[in-house]
Amino acid sequence: MGATILKTAVIVATVNRQDHLARLIRDLSQQTVRPDVVLVSAPEAKDLCAGIEGYVGWVVTIIGRRGASAQRNAALDHVPSDTDFVFFFDDDMTLRNDYIENAISAFAVSGEIVGLTGNVLLDGAGSGRPVSFPEADEAFVLSFESPSEISTKVAKLYGCNFAVRLNAATDLRFDERLPLYSWLEDLDFSKRLAQRGALVREFTCFGVHHGSPSGGRTQHLRFGYSQITNPVYLWRKGSIKSANAAVLIFRPLLANLRGALSGDSKGARRARLKGNAMSVADLVRGRLTPERITTF
Repeated sequence: MGATILKTAVIVATVNRQDHLARLIRDLSQQTVRPDVVLVSAPEAKDLCAGIEGYVGWVVTIIGRRGASAQRNAALDHVPSDTDFVFFFDDDMTLRNDYIENAISAFAVSGEIVGLTGNVLLDGAGSGRPVSFPEADEAFVLSFESPSEISTKVAKLYGCNFAVRLNAATDLRFDERLPLYSWLEDLDFSKRLAQRGALVREFTCFGVHHGSPSGGRTQHLRFGYSQITNPVYLWRKGSIKSANAAVLIFRPLLANLRGALSGDSKGARRARLKGNAMSVADLVRGRLTPERITTF
């Protein structure tokens, strides 16, 4: 009797990162286990990369929604019902060519595993310095030379790269009250998924998160507002405890205060700090809502 063929789908929510999207699609096409379908969700056709039409039938484009949560949900509605695993990647991720194969192997270890996040070798979003394609390629070469750690249980999945067992998450969707960048939508989704099984970090699933900027000062203002507002919203919703919310609020607030005084990103940090202040003011007035960032 032949081995069961497992089906995989990839979801990519993208906006204004055409070069990075092209690289990610190339990486997916060169996987040792190629996904059965790639669903690219974008607000407008102009957000798609050149050459994407060459993948017709394998890459499916979904146009019209804006915001990470809304775009991912739109793509989820198009996932084939016989899919076993769904992968979510930010559009500025690059992947080692065995990421999907190793993820499937990790899921096979136990049916209790319902979610998996990979091993981010370099994280431009976390460091504040975007990672170049040559730097990513070098990191992947070096990753073959070092032994990988065994997978470990985690409390949340990192939104830039994760996968779920679809039969454990068929009815789950991302919270669309977290608009645009949808800050912390991965945490909220993870908390609900974790009620159904184990979440793990798989160290053989290598990726690089480039942290490519996709907006200017207004984007940083909105992000700063979300840094305060979204943890408060998730605490009120019951997704996180008050102590978690406090950490999620004060860590970026202090980073913005430090960055506003010195460093190469003073302008961005000051815009975020202004967004932080606007959020606090709305909290005091009793009108704090995540959706307000869509008005400025």
